[in-house]
Amino acid sequence: GRVFLRGQYYDEERKNGTPQQTNDTRIGLGALGLDFGSAERGRTTIRAWGSSQLYHQSFSAIAADRSREDLTRLQRVPADALGLSAQWTRPLGARHRLLIGAEARHVSGTTEEQAIARGAVTSFVEAGGEETGAALYAQDLIQLHPRLVATASLRFDAWRLRDARS
Repeated sequence: GRVFLRGQYYDEERKNGTPQQTNDTRIGLGALGLDFGSAERGRTTIRAWGSSQLYHQSFSAIAADRSREDLTRLQRVPADALGLSAQWTRPLGARHRLLIGAEARHVSGTTEEQAIARGAVTSFVEAGGEETGAALYAQDLIQLHPRLVATASLRFDAWRLRDARS
């Protein structure tokens, strides 16, 4: 068997040519995995993962004579995702293999924008929502010849969108 844990973090900040035009991105990812079983009785793999990210950007207008910069828009975009999968595979003879699996995920995201004129917020726009999905699948592989494999598979997917807003 095997167990693993993996993490990753990304952080970036940039200036976009003027003091008020900036953007930054932060992304965190994590995964946990488990593999166990035997080739004769079947191997199982389980994976769980998640991510979180935040993107921020500001926009501005520059006066024609380049004497002034005015902030015109602020944008913030958070998003999160979680997932889980499990798979089992087993040989059913020397040339025959069965695979069965399931997976699920949940994703949510929002974009938040503020329009600014003459230093005051004039409007606020928010859009976003959530998606949840799941799947079940099975696959049967038969090696008919060293260079020919027959595959039969079946997959069922379901998903739901919620809290969509703008």
